[in-house]
Amino acid sequence: VGFVGFRATASTGGGGGGGGSGSSPSRLQFIVQPSDTERDERISPSVEVAVLDQNGNRVTGGEFEVNLELIGNSDGKLKGDDRERTRTGVATFNDIKVDEEGEYLLRASADGLSSADSDAFEVHERDGHGED
Repeated sequence: VGFVGFRATASTGGGGGGGGSGSSPSRLQFIVQPSDTERDERISPSVEVAVLDQNGNRVTGGEFEVNLELIGNSDGKLKGDDRERTRTGVATFNDIKVDEEGEYLLRASADGLSSADSDAFEVHERDGHGED
């Protein structure tokens, strides 16, 4: 009888598989930040939030519900779909807007994961009649 040689190499990142047991979800990160916009206009490009493991790699296995919350110095409210499920580790928010001018940021959260705050962005009065 004898021995059979066997070698295995583990790697992180790259495409494909769907996050094995070694990459447990840890935190959220904005990969497309909200941009300045006009009041009641859709934020474009769409805001995207990724689920990452402790090493910063995207967790593509499983599905997570990511919620957005508006944080700011005004009475503005976030309108549109503020809850999205991830697809291959990314939640895309393509229908959100803010109903009052001001300076804001978005906070992303999901059960069991560390939340993340976006960069600040400005919401201006429509038709460029805002005051600075």
